[in-house]
Amino acid sequence: VSGGIALSLDELDAGEILATDAAPSGSVLRAAKERGAHAVLSAELGHVNVDRSGKDRHLDAVQYRGVRSDLPVAMISPRSLATIRECVAKDPVARITLTASVKLDERPLRTLVATVLGSDRAQEAVAIASHVQEPGACDNASGVAGVCEAACALASALQDGKLELPSRSVVFLFGDEFTQSSMWLDATARKPVAGISADMLGESRELTGARPLLERAPDPANTKLLPPDEATEWGSGPARSERTLTSGLSLIARCALADVAAIEPGWETAEHPYEGGSDHSVFLGRGLPGVLFWHFTDFAYHTSLDRIEHVDADELRRMSVAVVATALALADPQPGDLDRYLRSNNEERKLRVQAALEAGDEELAERWRQWTDAVRQWLRVETLRLTPEEQASLAPAESASSNPTPAKDSR
Repeated sequence: VSGGIALSLDELDAGEILATDAAPSGSVLRAAKERGAHAVLSAELGHVNVDRSGKDRHLDAVQYRGVRSDLPVAMISPRSLATIRECVAKDPVARITLTASVKLDERPLRTLVATVLGSDRAQEAVAIASHVQEPGACDNASGVAGVCEAACALASALQDGKLELPSRSVVFLFGDEFTQSSMWLDATARKPVAGISADMLGESRELTGARPLLERAPDPANTKLLPPDEATEWGSGPARSERTLTSGLSLIARCALADVAAIEPGWETAEHPYEGGSDHSVFLGRGLPGVLFWHFTDFAYHTSLDRIEHVDADELRRMSVAVVATALALADPQPGDLDRYLRSNNEERKLRVQAALEAGDEELAERWRQWTDAVRQWLRVETLRLTPEEQASLAPAESASSNPTPAKDSR
């Protein structure tokens, strides 16, 4: 399509192409269609996409975007929009042509499931999910590659006798985000124990600005955010929830990150409360523990600049090891693990209760006391493999049974 150039809806006449930095929202596209536009070109970028290195690399970024419209719509870079504006300033009757080849198709949705069968509790399974549909190198080719390599390394170690089979099965899922986990949970004959989402595992901090993160399962921080917790820039903050599903999965994942950091001195990671947005939300929505390993804030997130040169092989290895170590720790918990877990739980209890009391929130402090009591009981049950009768003899710890509504947006 071809036409004159309008730089705003107010200037748009029939037969022209709208070039704007506004998002191609439904209202913008409807207004453009009503005014007779031939097409819409949008240079919108999110606030997280600004290059904070000062090099202005984001000016060449094209955001990934899906729209539903009868109009031809294309995303362009801010630099391209600036060039268009310069052309209009020099020649108000300048014209522009948009040429695109678009193919719409329907194909079978496939999910690849690879399973390491457990030794004595094979019917119980810990799942690792890594989605394949995102087009970026970091998001999420790095997650897929890291989990694939981890699965192959685990299989080789088991075959060579370097590791013993875990008690429970470990399942590796590769498919469409959210859908892969829902399909597996619906179809599996195994008893799901937990879900671990592996998303954006390989970002170079130097090139993208993103740091390695653990997103915890919902806990009392989802009722009120206090230091040292911080929300990420991905969403509007922690998913609000007054009630949570108690488990020690977040603590186990934290220990796995610490173990990798002990081998790789100087590796710094962080964690934050649950925000949602990937496969762990599906597991949480089914009443199962779930955590997310990822990186943020990446200026190239969901743009054409998410390329292979932004992937750090060493970082990908570190995060992938932490992911599979977390899965194995839950698939094969050992009595010898309990002491370090309880020490970590006690440290968290002190930290959280003190922060709540300093904020003058005794109710939140009590939530954290009850939470860490329940986590302690959960960890004992897992590592000592307590029978139902033995579990009943433990001191009761209050824990709620419902979960926050999983966030619908995708990472």
